[in-house]
Amino acid sequence: VHMLSQVPQYVVITAGEVLFSVTGLEFAYSQAPRSMKALMQSVWLLSVCFGNILVIALEGVFSALNVSMAASFFLNSCLMLVAMAWFYAISKSYNFVYDGDGAPSTEVANSIEDGDHGDGRAESTPPGIHGSD
Repeated sequence: VHMLSQVPQYVVITAGEVLFSVTGLEFAYSQAPRSMKALMQSVWLLSVCFGNILVIALEGVFSALNVSMAASFFLNSCLMLVAMAWFYAISKSYNFVYDGDGAPSTEVANSIEDGDHGDGRAESTPPGIHGSD
């Protein structure tokens, strides 16, 4: 088997990583308040780091236990299904931040930080807090 036969697999994996990373970073940016945008993006990248460390640890355990490659792929698939079910359960209770067009918005997140929740209920802020008096 020639080494170039691996190119299509690497292209598909790279495309998936790029699409997933951009989507996750955009979600973290659009849903975070203005003061936490950088923190949320760093938490996203930190979770990717922990995921990579978990993969390295699992592959080390599989190698030490002489688990076959097929069993290793099967166990990784089972872990992916568990993660998918967990994310699905979490997503059911998540409240998205939307703008007027129905799309996630950084403007709404910024106004919520300023006390306007977008549904007519604004927090009463003492004068001088935002420098507007």
